[in-house]
Amino acid sequence: MVCNPFYVLGLTPTARAAQVTLRFRALRSDLRRGRSLTFTTPIGTQPLDLGLLGIAYAELRDADLRLEHELRYVPVRGRTSVLSIVRTEAS
Repeated sequence: MVCNPFYVLGLTPTARAAQVTLRFRALRSDLRRGRSLTFTTPIGTQPLDLGLLGIAYAELRDADLRLEHELRYVPVRGRTSVLSIVRTEAS
């Protein structure tokens, strides 16, 4: 994966498995409704789509891959909430 799945889901490595699942379901629901979503990384904001969301969720469910992403996680500066995701209505 090009981007750390924790950024994609708007979570930190302290998130439990249940939180990861709830966040995934909420974001998937928003995307299926046609919302345009983005996520924040240390190098800027990126667009979110169902494919990227599914890959991120799968990688965080795999214990070995999750550990790798936990070790490579760098907090995003200036973020007001670790669960913040910019939401805009689809055009």
